[in-house]
Amino acid sequence: FALGELQGLPVGVSPIASIEHRARRDEAYVNVTDGIRKAAEKIRAQAAQSQPPPALGGESRFVKPLLDPRRRRLLPYLCDRSPQRNGLIPALKAHRRERARRPFVCVVHGNDTECHEMFFERLTDDILPEPLGLPKGQTVTNHHRMEWPLSCRRGVEPYDCFRGSLGELFALDMMADRRDIEQSIAGGDPRPMMIYSVLNTMNWKLAGRQLIEMFCRLWNGWDDLPAERTLLCCIFIQYVTGQPEADEMNQAIRKFLKRPDFFANQLRLDDGGLSISDDTRQPLPKFARLGGVVLPELRPVYRTHANDWVVRYANEICREQFDDNKWRNELSSIYQATDPISMKTLAEFISERLP
Repeated sequence: FALGELQGLPVGVSPIASIEHRARRDEAYVNVTDGIRKAAEKIRAQAAQSQPPPALGGESRFVKPLLDPRRRRLLPYLCDRSPQRNGLIPALKAHRRERARRPFVCVVHGNDTECHEMFFERLTDDILPEPLGLPKGQTVTNHHRMEWPLSCRRGVEPYDCFRGSLGELFALDMMADRRDIEQSIAGGDPRPMMIYSVLNTMNWKLAGRQLIEMFCRLWNGWDDLPAERTLLCCIFIQYVTGQPEADEMNQAIRKFLKRPDFFANQLRLDDGGLSISDDTRQPLPKFARLGGVVLPELRPVYRTHANDWVVRYANEICREQFDDNKWRNELSSIYQATDPISMKTLAEFISERLP
């Protein structure tokens, strides 16, 4: 390769040493970190694709997957998430009927052991195609990860808080003008678009509450989209576990997300399903042009959910090689019926036993 073909970091800005403003310098460091991460993920994916499938039992033949590799990778994570599905689908369908040209914000939250990255894939592959009206077998592929800023100065406009992240995504320029970004999102590819960010308890401690409100204000003030464009703006909030100092902050985030004033339709979700605030006739003006939903928290699953997974999904890929009775008995010997099992733990258990 030629040296000129390599992507320099940070993208679209001057060398970090020449940036005098501290906030801009912090954004540049985040840009460099994200660029390295993306390059590593690309190399890892290319290496995985070049490896041949493993043989079973020393035989020379290979088991032909009944599903594509992406779907097979998702299988261990397909245990029950019906509260999230049942909350998102009606909210998004209603939004597309009533205010299709406005952005739709979706907040996903749960412990960091609940595999948010795989729930994201489940959203794009398994949940969103139906309410978006996509043809059978088509998934949401037009998605972009927006790096969450570390902080935001008081008194600035919402766009200025996210200028660097949006500019990098859609203009390769961290100082891009808002109009350029709006035109980039509105034009071109007509497929549904998802812009998503991931943050955790530590991000919240720095400026989480302020930035989430800025995030909602940003999309609330966004220009109307073309009739054919659906824009989903998702926030994944991961509660840090195993650190006592994070517990209090986690509870503060949960309390904040129960506020009834995020969106104009004031949709609220809890573990019992969809509910609507009593005061829907007077939506708060702050986000009056924004639709959205806070999904029920991603929680641990139980043995019954794992058994349900066996019936619904395991046989999709290994009908003849999978002994579901043996699998159920082994699961029962490890977990009691009332034991909560994190998605991470259960997915590892399932992955080790799939042919």
